[in-house]
Amino acid sequence: MAIAAFSFAACCFLSCGNENSGNASDGKTSENKTSEGVAPETPVYADASFVLSGFWQPHDVTEEGFSLYKGAGLNNLLMGYHDGEWTSENRAYLGSALTRKNLELCRKVGLTATLNFEEWCKVACEGTGYGSTPFTTYDLYGNYENIITGVHMADEPNKKGIDRFAKDGLISDFKKVYDVPYFINLFPDYANTAQLGFSSYDDYLAYFDEQIMSRFEKNKMVSVDYYPFRASGFQTGWLACLKKIANLSKKNSARTHFYIQTAEKNEFKSGLTEEDIRLQVYVSLCFGATDLSYYCYSDPISSSTGDYLYEYCILNPDGTPSPLYDCVKNVNAEISAFSSAILAYKWVKCMGYTDFSDGNGSVALGMLRENVDFSDRKYVEGLQSDGDCLIGVFERPEDEGYMLINYGNPEETEAYDYFVTLKNGATHLAVYGGEGYKGIPEIVKADKNGKCKLNVKAGEWKFIVPLG
Repeated sequence: MAIAAFSFAACCFLSCGNENSGNASDGKTSENKTSEGVAPETPVYADASFVLSGFWQPHDVTEEGFSLYKGAGLNNLLMGYHDGEWTSENRAYLGSALTRKNLELCRKVGLTATLNFEEWCKVACEGTGYGSTPFTTYDLYGNYENIITGVHMADEPNKKGIDRFAKDGLISDFKKVYDVPYFINLFPDYANTAQLGFSSYDDYLAYFDEQIMSRFEKNKMVSVDYYPFRASGFQTGWLACLKKIANLSKKNSARTHFYIQTAEKNEFKSGLTEEDIRLQVYVSLCFGATDLSYYCYSDPISSSTGDYLYEYCILNPDGTPSPLYDCVKNVNAEISAFSSAILAYKWVKCMGYTDFSDGNGSVALGMLRENVDFSDRKYVEGLQSDGDCLIGVFERPEDEGYMLINYGNPEETEAYDYFVTLKNGATHLAVYGGEGYKGIPEIVKADKNGKCKLNVKAGEWKFIVPLG
């Protein structure tokens, strides 16, 4: 039988709005037949889904435009519009006509929605601001309460911005109306922290934790946008930044939101591939992501030049699918096929396995400063490989899971064999994921030494659950 005891169940966020507390199985197991006989049963998990959004929202605010958005595997509209005149019809701020239209279309095509506070837009459009009690004095869209999953309050605030959104009046008023996350996206760690008003990035996160996160007992979310494929080259500090965000999220039992780069030219590199997108998504999940947003879905227009900012995003500037549309669709299908499994567990930590002896060790993995140590794990003894590996550790009371990523630039990295050694009665691995994954886990039996062999392609992932 499976190692897990399977004693409790929880709802997924999209249906119940609960935090990243882990969703257990519903008490059932599934028998697996292999060429060597009957393998241990695998857990059957409660349904759970990642929240998948695109930013900016579709330019084409029609049923066809929103259906195209959903067709990319996106299930949540993160509102934000960057085109046209400064009017309530062209800006998706809280209280605007465009927000109501967005909600009507979300309901029609089957999307949930994250509202957009965007006070500066209201000032520009109507000459008035929200004041200290915006949420109880403006249109709150009560008819759409069942599809509203959050309110985006601010993007990359400095110290003054954090202070503004930490006001007791604003937060207490928010709580009177909304039972969803108070969504503030943070600067990545390459920002000039002195200009933000802090001596270090750690101080920035600690201040956000104290001023914002501590004011909420539930519905917490931590978010950052770190884009690794820059015009200047691949960013080695990416993993270290995600680790800091993930640890802050873990401390607060919060949902974890990361942005995924899907834009080309200007500050970003040209020629993004499906493997580049897959690597970003898998790394994000390895750090416990529950929510992802792709930047950008539609190509924003610069307010200063009137021109499109990028060559293309998930859509071309003319609104047709770009070469990245199917890439995102494919990756979203893969991760949605195993979301119930990984979302059943709490994120614990990430470890980096690399070898500097030949001069080719991964700097990004080394910067994690987290030794590969399974001594506190119940069913895995260790991991060996000739290739670099990012290891996400997950757990719940009854069992544990691990995410393994063949880490590196997909254009330069080979496929490698990874050997997972089991202990304490575990005899098999249930292996979820990989390119083209459809939802049926592979069952791998350990050899006489307790080792299970997995072959993982460059940038690919496997989510494994020990069985016994």
